[in-house]
Amino acid sequence: MSGRRRVAWREAGRVLAGCWAVCGLGGVLLSFVGEPSPPVAFAVMTVLMHWFWRRRDWVAGVFAGCAGSVVVLGAVELLRPVTGREVADPLATGLGTSVAVVVFTVAVRARAALEGTPHA
Repeated sequence: MSGRRRVAWREAGRVLAGCWAVCGLGGVLLSFVGEPSPPVAFAVMTVLMHWFWRRRDWVAGVFAGCAGSVVVLGAVELLRPVTGREVADPLATGLGTSVAVVVFTVAVRARAALEGTPHA
């Protein structure tokens, strides 16, 4: 795909910080409402999908989505017995998001480097 450019680590950091903010604030706000398991994953997925869509690197997006999903599922299984749903679900979502953002950034940067695309 022509026009592909690398993802700057600063941009990835901003996306990641925004996702963690959604996880934290969403978890806190929804727990006040009495929601037993805060559905913060949907909001975070929306942020990530928007970012992936703007980047239009579908291969990197698929890798990132798969890696993030595996981490979320594994983290939920490990954390729920220890912390309960209210803490485990947003924390697992944040961990999965971290992995997805790193995988996406590395994959886009690697593909851009192979194609000889300059850093943006």
